Amino acid sequence: MVAVVVKRGLVLLFVLSILGVVGIAGLLNSSTIIKTSGQVVQGIKIPTGETAIRWRADLSRVAEDPKIEKMQGPVIIRTTNDYVSRWFCEDRVEEQRSTSTEFTLRCGADKRNFSLRQREVEFQPYDGVSPIAVVSDLEGDLDFFQEWARSLGVIDAQGNWSYGTGQLVIVGDVLDRGRYVYDLLWFIYHLEKQAADSGGAVHYLLGNHEQYAFSYEIKSVEAEHLWAIEQLRAYNQALAEDTVLGAWLRSKKVMLRLGSVLFTHGGISAQVLEQDLSINDFNNSHRAYLSGDNNIDDSLLVGGFSPTQYRGYAYGMDGYPEANQKLVDDTLDYYDVNYIVVGHSTQEELASKFQGRVYLVDSTLYVPKALVFESGEPVVHDIGVMRKDFEDAHTVEEPFDILNSKHWMAFLGVFLVPFLTL
Repeated sequence: MVAVVVKRGLVLLFVLSILGVVGIAGLLNSSTIIKTSGQVVQGIKIPTGETAIRWRADLSRVAEDPKIEKMQGPVIIRTTNDYVSRWFCEDRVEEQRSTSTEFTLRCGADKRNFSLRQREVEFQPYDGVSPIAVVSDLEGDLDFFQEWARSLGVIDAQGNWSYGTGQLVIVGDVLDRGRYVYDLLWFIYHLEKQAADSGGAVHYLLGNHEQYAFSYEIKSVEAEHLWAIEQLRAYNQALAEDTVLGAWLRSKKVMLRLGSVLFTHGGISAQVLEQDLSINDFNNSHRAYLSGDNNIDDSLLVGGFSPTQYRGYAYGMDGYPEANQKLVDDTLDYYDVNYIVVGHSTQEELASKFQGRVYLVDSTLYVPKALVFESGEPVVHDIGVMRKDFEDAHTVEEPFDILNSKHWMAFLGVFLVPFLTL
């Protein structure tokens, strides 16, 4: 009797599975595949009566006849004897080896010069007088960053450092959302050396999206960029310690003090303040965490209370209320500063809070303004340029073809991502 029940149960399960597959196939047959301009599958529009569900398919990493408009990458790997550069150009992966730190890479008419460093830039001590220009959350937008920097005199018309002994602070989240993240990273990498040679400095602080890239959390990576980089190397390994950019990023800080100003991406929570750690000690702990030190307690290095992810200066979140004046005053006293500057939480105005002591600068999507500290005091400049969210203006839509294996890979691949990224 038990055997009969089990057999009938298996038959029923099989029938239901077949009906389910047939039903899904029928639904998909009336669906639409959405591709980027470079033919990378971005999503699937599935009809549900009078509306439609947009099924996210970029995580499946599927492309049909790719034709990428601009160079993606390069990922440059340091080996014992040379540098291996890999980049995606149009419809193929290119590779070049060099024993020199100076070389040129090409993609069609695009020619890019690279000058690599054996060690990180050494910064001169801040003199307390030179201006400090601040920007955050650039999200792969090199064009905006260059316009922003030119408007303040940070770079010249050719994109070279022109700020003298001035300081540029990038308060995290250079990665994600935009398509040309590596273009921006390499530009900052080279600008940093130019600034140091002129007696100035570029300070690039890590944000939560840099941490996501290290841990393979790819929920905000633009579809075409993700697909192209993964042709070169697994996305998280593209910024591993054996790569030039990966080693460079892992050397960066999450907290910085210049004169009387403290900079960090998200903010300083009460939990971080209670750790009684100096800025230097905190940064060293974060570097050790990124290097895989298992003895490091990472509970306040990543997550909602960490300096890269705390949002309490802007508003309350699940688990904590909005910060109050006492927390801000205690933080100012502990780090012996007059001001705190953060990005991370998008604002519709570049303004201060907490009696003028905290500036939230992630406002470039809404106002054409920039914060500069002049002789240690904050000044808001109207610069006439604003950032825009990245949008592919030439996406392609076509019917879902149930006989097309790549269309099925785009749909089913989403379920396989957790296994593919283990």
